[in-house]
Amino acid sequence: MARRKNRSKWAKRCKECGKVIAPQNKSGFCSTHYGIDYRKRNKERTRQQIKEYGKEYREKNAEKIKEYGKEYREKNKESRKEHYQKNAERLKKQSKEYYQKNKERIKEKRKEYYQKNKERILQQTKEYRLIPLIRKRIKEKRKEYYQKNKEKKKKYRKEHLLIPEVKERINEYRREYYQRNKDGKRFNRKTS
Repeated sequence: MARRKNRSKWAKRCKECGKVIAPQNKSGFCSTHYGIDYRKRNKERTRQQIKEYGKEYREKNAEKIKEYGKEYREKNKESRKEHYQKNAERLKKQSKEYYQKNKERIKEKRKEYYQKNKERILQQTKEYRLIPLIRKRIKEKRKEYYQKNKEKKKKYRKEHLLIPEVKERINEYRREYYQRNKDGKRFNRKTS
């Protein structure tokens, strides 16, 4: 009996459940957990193979894919709209959940993309803002924001001006301005 106990002590066990396994078993898993691990590894391997094949295919047939994409989008414009209208709330929830899970990764990707395409993005935004309809919208939004936060801004300005460092800075700026425009007499107020 003592021998068996010692054997069970030094016996090989499954990494997941701790079941005793044969000493020649190199995987370190019992039969059930080995199957799970094998399926997982197999899935990952197939995913990588598909990705590699997809990259090669896209590089070879870039023009064909572009043309097909345009045709497909034109055909399925209405069905996509209908699908989004039916499942709008669900899709919004999904996107929020995904963003919360992968916040940092998304931020890093966006930074990389912006750094690569900085000039193009800036040019696009300039062109976009020059469109008269969008200009109007931006102005209206600014007016609304200003009207909502008018009192807040006034309070902040009053509090900000009471800070002694800010007061000194303003007085220095006034003195400099007065000295520059002494001859023209544009600035007639007394300096504090």
